[in-house]
Amino acid sequence: MFLRFASILLIFVSLASARIITWTAYSEESQTAADEEAIAGVARQISAKVDASTTVSRSERESGDKSTTSKSIQVNNSVRSDIFLKGIRLQKLPKDGKKFGTTATLDLNELTSSYRFRLETIQKEVSDQETQIQKAIAQHQYSEAARLLNEIPGISRPYQTILDEMSVYVPLDNSMRLKSNASTLRESLVRELRDLKIQVVAQVPFTVKVSHGQEAVLRFPLVAEHNGKPIASASSDEKGIAHFQIPEKLLLKPPHELSIIAELPLDLRKAAGIQTVLLPYKMDIPECKVNIVCNSAPPVCNAIASKLSDSYGQVVQTAQATPLVTKVQTKQVRALKNLTSYSVTLSLTHSSNQCSWTGTGAGRTEDEASAATIKKMDMAPCLQTLELCQ
Repeated sequence: MFLRFASILLIFVSLASARIITWTAYSEESQTAADEEAIAGVARQISAKVDASTTVSRSERESGDKSTTSKSIQVNNSVRSDIFLKGIRLQKLPKDGKKFGTTATLDLNELTSSYRFRLETIQKEVSDQETQIQKAIAQHQYSEAARLLNEIPGISRPYQTILDEMSVYVPLDNSMRLKSNASTLRESLVRELRDLKIQVVAQVPFTVKVSHGQEAVLRFPLVAEHNGKPIASASSDEKGIAHFQIPEKLLLKPPHELSIIAELPLDLRKAAGIQTVLLPYKMDIPECKVNIVCNSAPPVCNAIASKLSDSYGQVVQTAQATPLVTKVQTKQVRALKNLTSYSVTLSLTHSSNQCSWTGTGAGRTEDEASAATIKKMDMAPCLQTLELCQ
């Protein structure tokens, strides 16, 4: 008794030209196996990692005067490819005995045409954007130039990815790299901004002037901050003048000073050395005489008085005023370690007028959570209906 084993691998390969790749493969397994091997062969030619094989095994067993022959076909066609072959064409060949045949053809020009189109589109968008930036700088439209410059990384970001994909199929050279003058334009913008001047014209109404040398700068955006919080914005007119319209209630708390900041990206402001302009102002703090009736804990009552001061100025407690009755209701929401969150409802009643707000806050105690929640409430819209300080 004996066992004989043989393996046969049948593959035929041809490479047509540098731009047209073909691969012909045969398999005794099936037409599908031949198709897959032909595709794998094309992939192999463009640096894919391929492990493809088709194996036909025959065995013969003899016992005495009798012999038994068997044939098994094992297909192991695993194409581990880093690429996705678009536009590949398969041509099935006439069956030759037990062999199935397929020729795969790939036109690299056709395959990469979509890549080239996308690269050209991005290049045009970047070039057009840079033309607009150059024009904006020449016209002293610095904010617009900064905005357009800031968009270039987003426009150009897909370019390198497309190049990396395309390099799998065809060799690249430096002529295919993205051409951009963004860094040069940024340097030009920074040089212009170094000569920018922001000067206080008047304290009330709040007015500043933006100029470049002797020329007024039009449509330059500025933001006014009070105690680190933006409270108003304005843009310069044809004379370079920017007027800030700020409600008096936003100016009550000290410090009585505004910070006027150029509304440009921080990196540009730093590179150009644009400093924050301080605009001090005088403020007569009005007194609001109220009779607050508060039966809550002192931290909660103090938080209510502080919120009233935000809208009315200096709150003065007096028994001669009509009572302002406060009511605080809480409901525990959940507890987490040392903190507990509560839903807090605050109601204020003055004569026949009433306002109420609801918010959620957390604290180590119920009173702490209530005070923290009240401090975050936006009471201004409703407080006017209470007719306090009359």
